[in-house]
Amino acid sequence: MRSEDDSRVVARYSPEAAPFWAGLREGRFRHQRCHQCGEVVWHPRWLCPSCLSKDLGWEDGAGTGSIYSSSVLHRAPYAFWEPFLPYALGIVQMTEGHYVFGQITLTRAWAERSKEESISLALVGLDVAVRIIEAEHPYFVFDPV
Repeated sequence: MRSEDDSRVVARYSPEAAPFWAGLREGRFRHQRCHQCGEVVWHPRWLCPSCLSKDLGWEDGAGTGSIYSSSVLHRAPYAFWEPFLPYALGIVQMTEGHYVFGQITLTRAWAERSKEESISLALVGLDVAVRIIEAEHPYFVFDPV
């Protein structure tokens, strides 16, 4: 979904994800867990993908994990992202075992090096922690630890 000025993408809010977004506003990074089979469920949904139970609850996660896959971007998909170039996106395996896609913060020098070197591969396995950005529409990034 685009914002009014059509320069950035904002999250779509679904009823299933409302507790996640409320948690971000409170400074908490949350996920679901199935009360039937015990599996962590991510992304927010109304049904456990493992056992098909509707008995899902919310819990706070550690907010830590390690980079499973990443890519450093040097071209912006929208005008909003141009001031942030270059930047990294990736998949993070969270401490609880599930995978979350998000932005990975890098120093500008490290991001610039990625033009000549395979920095994306060097990020795999790097430990990261969630940092919640407080804004009208809160969001999160992953910071190296």
